Amino acid sequence: RKAFLKAPLDFTRVSSSFNPNRLHPIYKTKRPHRGTDYAAPRGTPVYAAGDGRVIEAGYSRANGNYIFIQHGEAYKTHYLHLNKKRVAKGSRVKQGQVIGTVGSTGAATGPHLHYEFLVNGVHRNPRTVHKILPKARSLPETELAAFQKAIRQPVQQLAALKVSGSETGTETGAE
Repeated sequence: RKAFLKAPLDFTRVSSSFNPNRLHPIYKTKRPHRGTDYAAPRGTPVYAAGDGRVIEAGYSRANGNYIFIQHGEAYKTHYLHLNKKRVAKGSRVKQGQVIGTVGSTGAATGPHLHYEFLVNGVHRNPRTVHKILPKARSLPETELAAFQKAIRQPVQQLAALKVSGSETGTETGAE
């Protein structure tokens, strides 16, 4: 499988492409459009493009309901104008997991998903970035079985390990 989905939803059409010099349809000023707008009916599921952690989930006047996901060290994805958010800040997400639904919140002219892809903090065209991204690697079945056997005992030992912080058995060190 690929490390990231090509598009984080089933969409009808691209309503606005990545463009460094776009005329904004609401503000009527030229400004960079740092993502791709995917037109889709309100309520269409939006999927996490890759495995990661939700670093922001909120609302702003311009972005409407939004979710930002960090994928490892170098990659971030942004999902804007959502109708509903289905994850909270701090959540871990898996590729293909529903994180929200298409809406038209914030500065939006109709229901769509505004999707951004950042590599090392730089906005990249979400429609072409897949050409430079690594593939997700998976172990062959024979190696996977050997790996699972090798880690079984250490995983059991870690699960059994408890560091008590009080008489109630509260764990410490997680603060």
